[in-house]
Amino acid sequence: MRVKGSVQLQNLIETTIKHLEEKTGKKSPLPMNSIVFYVPSLNIVLNSILKISSILVSNTLSLIASGDGYSVDAILTSKSESESLQKAKRQLLKDTNENTISDDSIEFNIIDTDHKVTKIIHKTSAPLSELIDIYIAKNHYPEQLNVKILHDTNVLSNDLSLLQVQEKLYNTDILYSQFDKDELDKLIEIYGASNTTQGDIDNEDNDANDITFSSNDNENDNLVIRTSHSSKGDADSPIILDDDDSDNYEPHDQYPPRPQPPYLGSVKKEGGDKFNSHFVINLKGKDGISHKVKVNASTKICNLAKYYLEKSELPPETKIKLIFDDEQLNMNQTVGDTELEEGFLVDVII
Repeated sequence: MRVKGSVQLQNLIETTIKHLEEKTGKKSPLPMNSIVFYVPSLNIVLNSILKISSILVSNTLSLIASGDGYSVDAILTSKSESESLQKAKRQLLKDTNENTISDDSIEFNIIDTDHKVTKIIHKTSAPLSELIDIYIAKNHYPEQLNVKILHDTNVLSNDLSLLQVQEKLYNTDILYSQFDKDELDKLIEIYGASNTTQGDIDNEDNDANDITFSSNDNENDNLVIRTSHSSKGDADSPIILDDDDSDNYEPHDQYPPRPQPPYLGSVKKEGGDKFNSHFVINLKGKDGISHKVKVNASTKICNLAKYYLEKSELPPETKIKLIFDDEQLNMNQTVGDTELEEGFLVDVII
């Protein structure tokens, strides 16, 4: 199938089932609200209330040959079956982590920002990227979560072998993990099993025109996503544009305090709980590069524009427009005046 990024997944499911029923002459044995798309390569279940473009959060999809879309294999199945597939794949990856140290294995203690310790034993010849995969599996995090491993405050390259990592540690066994907790919560929300029914969906009238089926019966045909959203992202931590400038840390007695990276800056604001709560959005330019920014309800839209100009090294007098949901944001308003939420994308037009 070729699908536009603006199509809601629920509408895609309904259209696909209808197409299959017409093609086979058989009715689906499952109720519509129990059917989901499962993506084996990412080990995720797509939330039916979101649009197709939400899958680009993973940053792992491949461009198709024409360069105007992304390719992904997906399985149309029941919620219960998709959850079983997820569990089996997580367990398979988890089982690769051995319980005892052999001559060619290393034991690491990986500490997160909450000082939770994860012990991992793995072969010295394995790359750091494999250690990260096991870390994600052991903690039951979504596979598409962007996790970095640090020694002191330095991010280690995923191309390093575990033996090289150990040499950098000067005979210690402590590493630190870094990931965005807001991103983790959003990914769990997006890719967890959805309880949404058909009646909860805000259907778009033109979705059916944005889905086309190939006449090729090849079982390896891919679901092709055509979208203006880019899979490229900014690997840096998001800048903070709210009043939260503290990071209280309670060290564990058994381990040294976690080294703290420098703050990227914040905008001071006063207000109640509504204004103190922050979340991450993305500012994406025409070049396809997306910049993360942490905001709260009191953050001014004009500050988002200023930050984008600074991050993109553009002159401060450059005129830009911030577009969200096909509407231009008012520079005189605040984030609280909009419908922006965690993980939403704002397009920047110069």
